[in-house]
Amino acid sequence: MLSRTYARILARDTLPDWDSHHYASDLAPGLKEALCLDMPETVAIMNDSEVARCGGADDLRRAGLANLRAMPIEDRKDVRAPDGGNFTVLHGPSIHTASPALVMPNLIESLLGPADLTHGVLVAIPNRHQVAVHVFRDKTVLSTLPKMARFVELGYDDSPGPLSRHLHWWRAGQWEQIAGL
Repeated sequence: MLSRTYARILARDTLPDWDSHHYASDLAPGLKEALCLDMPETVAIMNDSEVARCGGADDLRRAGLANLRAMPIEDRKDVRAPDGGNFTVLHGPSIHTASPALVMPNLIESLLGPADLTHGVLVAIPNRHQVAVHVFRDKTVLSTLPKMARFVELGYDDSPGPLSRHLHWWRAGQWEQIAGL
């Protein structure tokens, strides 16, 4: 069971009744982190009673995050602009593709190699099949912001499993929605 459990990023409006999912935590405005069971033919978001029956949220979450860390990189694309703006996109057919953002240091190392995350990461998670990242290093973030904002807008509107039409700043495990874009 633990090998089939994944931590997953979900839009708050994914489930009409979060009252049976008290273990699920708020990630950022409009986003939740929940646990799902990935069976060969179906994926189910676990509710409180299923989580309790399977040993509790702590053990399941540890397994779910470990399973995200073990996921192979599906497809990666570097987006570069003449003015220096750049970001990297992870995309693929898995419904879990965006969820490795929950293990950000691992995701960054898998995509970009070792990186200094002191100043954080600009993150776009428009849908369950895409996550885009830009590590804050220098002033290139200024030209990257509008490009990532456009990317998230298009990805949110044109793909199944929409998650967020906003950009986020991840730093030291904390998520903050970037407003005004």
